[in-house]
Amino acid sequence: MIRATDIRKRLPALRRHAFLLMGSRTAADAVLAIAVARLPRGDDGRPCAADGTEIHRAVLDAAARVNCPPDTGLPPLMARLLGMDLMTRAVIVLTVVDRLPPSEVAAVCGLPPEGMAAHLARGREALEMRPAPRVMNL
Repeated sequence: MIRATDIRKRLPALRRHAFLLMGSRTAADAVLAIAVARLPRGDDGRPCAADGTEIHRAVLDAAARVNCPPDTGLPPLMARLLGMDLMTRAVIVLTVVDRLPPSEVAAVCGLPPEGMAAHLARGREALEMRPAPRVMNL
């Protein structure tokens, strides 16, 4: 069981996670507020979660409900990330940034393992940095 004090310790990483999903600091804060508000309450009335999967699932569910334009001046890689659908972004962020095991990513996203692998492959392909070919003028 993850108690409120442990959730509080995870907030910076969860805020980074929400920002990568949303592309907006304002939206990331709103997502976290909604996610924490929707977590179950312990005997002391404070938020708790069965495990990290439940917390990440709450963040993903909240991200699906928040609509906010991205911050201006985001780097090109972030723009590519935001060009993906939310589920693919979530799979990429959970796998590549948060380094969760594939089984946990699939559980958070509610996907079968093969569906999670398809989202991961699609996301990685979209994020590939392909330099423009050089043209030599003679």
